[in-house]
Amino acid sequence: MASDKMHLELDEDDVYTIMSCLNETMEALDDWEFATRVGVDRATVHALFRTLSGLVDLHQARDE
Repeated sequence: MASDKMHLELDEDDVYTIMSCLNETMEALDDWEFATRVGVDRATVHALFRTLSGLVDLHQARDE
């Protein structure tokens, strides 16, 4: 059975760019339009943002 997961290699700048886009989306859209325009609810986007933030923290800690 195939997995639904994908594996990507991104540099830190790419992750920060994605995080910025997610943050701007969460800030710019009202709750009533969020899921319609983004395709998922705000909680899903926020969870992805937290996951990426955690990955950045781990990456930075590893480099210290």
